[in-house]
Amino acid sequence: MLDKKISRRGFLTKSGALVVGFSFAPAVASLLAAPSAALAGAANQPNSGLTIDDTASGDAWLVIDASGGVTVYSGKVELGTGVQTALSQIVADELYLDFSQVVGFVQGDTSLTPNQFYTAGSQTIQVGGVQLRQAAATAFQELLKLAAAALNVSTAKLVARGGSIGIGPSMTSAMTYGQLVSQQQIELALNPTVPLKSPSDYTVVGQSVPRVDLPGKVFGEFTYVQDVGVPGMLHGRVVRPAERNAALAGPPSLPDGLAGSPQVVTNGNFVGVVATDEWAAIQAASQLDVSWTPGPALLATDDGTATTRSALTQALQDPANTFSSKALSTVGDVTSGLSGAATTLQATYFTPYQM
Repeated sequence: MLDKKISRRGFLTKSGALVVGFSFAPAVASLLAAPSAALAGAANQPNSGLTIDDTASGDAWLVIDASGGVTVYSGKVELGTGVQTALSQIVADELYLDFSQVVGFVQGDTSLTPNQFYTAGSQTIQVGGVQLRQAAATAFQELLKLAAAALNVSTAKLVARGGSIGIGPSMTSAMTYGQLVSQQQIELALNPTVPLKSPSDYTVVGQSVPRVDLPGKVFGEFTYVQDVGVPGMLHGRVVRPAERNAALAGPPSLPDGLAGSPQVVTNGNFVGVVATDEWAAIQAASQLDVSWTPGPALLATDDGTATTRSALTQALQDPANTFSSKALSTVGDVTSGLSGAATTLQATYFTPYQM
């Protein structure tokens, strides 16, 4: 979703931009260059600017355009928890901007944003926030260098505030970010070791600001997943078995004459239906004739027998039954810490089978 739109073609045809994390593969460059002579010049002149790249993919992290406005490119998406606002705060603070100077936020567009994997588990700030903070800091260090050259002073004498950089606390001869990047294309690679702003100097992060996603929701203008439509799109419904590990007994069939041109989709023991609209898919799923062969019975968890509980514990801990796992952070040595504890408590918890 892009709130205040700026496209790849758009910022390249502006008079200047500083781009963190953006590169043109030859094929993409030629496609984008076709409709615009100005774009063709920018795409075919790698020395005309400087890019801050996500070195793995070349995708953008953020863009500062000739007006000084900042557009954020985030692979993490707003799911109602306020992350768009929080990520914008992080970028604004690291760039010494007012919150309102983050003018655009592109999220979840696989053709434009870095691949930051899925948005889940309340991990957006601790993962995506770190990356955008580094991108903003990378851009800021370049702006300092540009200002030092333009004002003929060392970076140590410069002060940044509100999207401008000047000399000393009074910001003498201040230049806006737009002025610093004007008439040039600056493309930089994200620097993971770039100096970061001290949290003690934060003016935006940690402050209460209006949630940017709420007005659209209040006034019915927000585009939810169920509102998205693309040409030729079909709607689907999964048809689930009545019990765990049931096997498909034979080809499912639909009655004739159903609306929406429904079709059955199977893959092993997976069964679903697709149709041209959602209601048709719902109706088709409810009327699908499908037979299942029962699977092994689910082990009981309340009969108190050691054998049953042991078997279930082994099944739950079997890596084959685990979707994925990873260590996000390791602090200290748990084993040695518990060994010196006065009392050790142990408990085992089970959750009911879900679908």
